Amino acid sequence: MTTALAHHNACGAVFFTMILYIQAQSRGKIVANMEFLQGLKHSLAANKGLYRNEAWSEMLPERTTYTSEGPLTSAAVLLLLFKQDNTWKFPLIERVEDGKHHSGQISFPGGRLELGETAQEAAIRETHEEIGVSPKEIEVIGELSPIPITVSNYLVFPFVAIVGGHFKWHYQAQEVADLFTVSVSELCIPEVKRKEIWNFKNTPRLIPYFNLHDKKIWGATAMILNEFAWHLKAQEILPS
Repeated sequence: MTTALAHHNACGAVFFTMILYIQAQSRGKIVANMEFLQGLKHSLAANKGLYRNEAWSEMLPERTTYTSEGPLTSAAVLLLLFKQDNTWKFPLIERVEDGKHHSGQISFPGGRLELGETAQEAAIRETHEEIGVSPKEIEVIGELSPIPITVSNYLVFPFVAIVGGHFKWHYQAQEVADLFTVSVSELCIPEVKRKEIWNFKNTPRLIPYFNLHDKKIWGATAMILNEFAWHLKAQEILPS
């Protein structure tokens, strides 16, 4: 009896220790998540525009100008963070080949503003329309620098948000050919930044881009991503 009781107590102590360990691990992950989001929110608010010039210049295609002679149409995009397998990620979409500007390119979900709505409202609405995430699940935590795209005469307002709860991607086939997700930490790997000579109208130009999941992300999307990455690296708020 005494031996059996001792064995029972020992097993109970081990089980209790395991419960405490699991709880501690869980608390640690919650704290790490909170620290990452709080640090990111603070940097986006306190350092708004601070890293823009350096970040943009690193990913600016050769012989590209961002000055416009005429008015630009306002548009908005959303960098939507979500947690999967203890990793912070975000979606990017590949637009359909429709012959328009940015046809077939990789971008964030987003689009032009409708009459009477703010840029933030447009970013959330377009995200819902293009990839199916409910506006009720989206919480905007900050914004990046507005970026002019003179080839299509847009001024794009990028927002950073998080999505909570359970959701599934339901992308709009008329506009979205594919959707893939990227972990936030990948942006800070130096090897994902590359350069190539591309021909535009028989003119060779040096194009910086992110190589992510065998996709080449360049132009305004790459410049937005790079400004976001600068916030992460400069403030040392890389996610766990």
